[in-house]
Amino acid sequence: LSSFSHACRSAWLLFVVASSQMRQCLAFASRAAPTTKIARTTDTQLSQSSFYSTDQGSSIYGLDLEANAIREIATFQDWALSSGVQTCEGWELTLTNDNPQNYQVEYENDISVQTTQDLAEQSPVLFVPSHMIISSFAARDEFQPYRSYLERAEKMLASLNALDQLPHFYLTLKVLTECQNGADSPYFPWFNSLPRQFYNGASMTEFCFECLPPLVSSLALQERSNWRALQSSLQAVDDNLLYPETKANVDLLYWAFQVAFTRSVEVEIDEYDEEETQFIGYNDWRLVPMADMFNHGSDDDDSENDDCATESNVQVALTHDEEGNCLAYATRNIAAGSPLRIRYADSTNPSFLLARYGFLDETAPATFCKYMIPHTTPDVVEVGYVPNQMLFSPATGEVSRSVWNVLLYQILAASNVARKRLFYQAVLDEDEETQQKFHDAYYPQTSAKLLEHIDSFLLELDKLQNKMMTEVDNVEQHPRLPLIWKHNEFVKQTFWNVRARYFSE
Repeated sequence: LSSFSHACRSAWLLFVVASSQMRQCLAFASRAAPTTKIARTTDTQLSQSSFYSTDQGSSIYGLDLEANAIREIATFQDWALSSGVQTCEGWELTLTNDNPQNYQVEYENDISVQTTQDLAEQSPVLFVPSHMIISSFAARDEFQPYRSYLERAEKMLASLNALDQLPHFYLTLKVLTECQNGADSPYFPWFNSLPRQFYNGASMTEFCFECLPPLVSSLALQERSNWRALQSSLQAVDDNLLYPETKANVDLLYWAFQVAFTRSVEVEIDEYDEEETQFIGYNDWRLVPMADMFNHGSDDDDSENDDCATESNVQVALTHDEEGNCLAYATRNIAAGSPLRIRYADSTNPSFLLARYGFLDETAPATFCKYMIPHTTPDVVEVGYVPNQMLFSPATGEVSRSVWNVLLYQILAASNVARKRLFYQAVLDEDEETQQKFHDAYYPQTSAKLLEHIDSFLLELDKLQNKMMTEVDNVEQHPRLPLIWKHNEFVKQTFWNVRARYFSE
């Protein structure tokens, strides 16, 4: 297997890290859907190129969308505290350092939370009142006067196979309508504190997708598909709700989309009423100012394999009460000077975290082994072909039991159907002794199949890295390439660790 020289890697990695008045709480409670009819004549017809943000930004409604726009954190914090947010003693918003163990910072002005005082387990960390929270349920209810137009937008989402993104559509729409109010929006100080540049799948160029391994490439492409579907559907909204100049401003639509997708949290709803305003079959998604400043931490509870687990670096958990308030509490004793992190998503799927949020979590306790079966069957799933069970440990090179089970099952399916059935039954019966006898008997075959997968994937990674080197002088055109390079190096090192653990010749 070929590999780049240390000099080449170092050369590329040089690119890696390259006031409004405060509103009172009443301002939130009294918000209503805008009803003023304004005649607009701007042409909003979409062209193919209009699906892409310029990545250079613009300014509209008093909001600076330039990629390097200053994030007004001090003004935001004053506004939040005056509007009802409560924080623990020692709460501090700070610039995030470039921590090589958690590649979450791709630009210099990323903000995170830390504590300057010791916090006890279960102690309250943050309280955000419901009137400050943007809810997808509440947004859909608020826009009921425009129901006929919104039904047309929802049908368009369905036609684009994106109806599952309906809650995010309403979050995006709510953000945009508030942007149209400029500094008169109670959310304006929060908007001015948010990032303008993103590194996730929706922001990538075609060349970026070509440089990603298959799984993360498919996930990143899905994020871009979500962006295109929402942008198209927003064009169907009534011009009196979403102004034509808003619809025509791709940078603003893109920014609002990114806010909705990268900063919202899912809240499980146990009961649904039968009113037309409810999302039957959906959970609520919410944008929670201040809580959205927490960075991600990996949780060892996500790993299905104890051998692939590492110590959790999640310090805080979010919960929502019946009144819709958001509360955060410490999940452990936290020392002064520690970062405060929450869990964004399954920590064993760093590929999704990169595709959706635009960062690489190298502290992940485990990662999908990249073993792809084109056409799965229920029995293969039963023996373990589930992404959060088919795991490699980045730290130790440990291979989860599900990987060995799937490899063995495929070998038996191709060579001895009777033994395949016996092994399958042993898995269903959780008969560990019988399973182990099969593994012992077929270890030469399963280990050979594992080695073949490792070596072929390492070769593919080298090809992808070589492709990226052809654009080493065009990083400004493809600013996400350094992150992709880092991701591929992380995967490569994980595979080498597995190889060294089981095949050290």
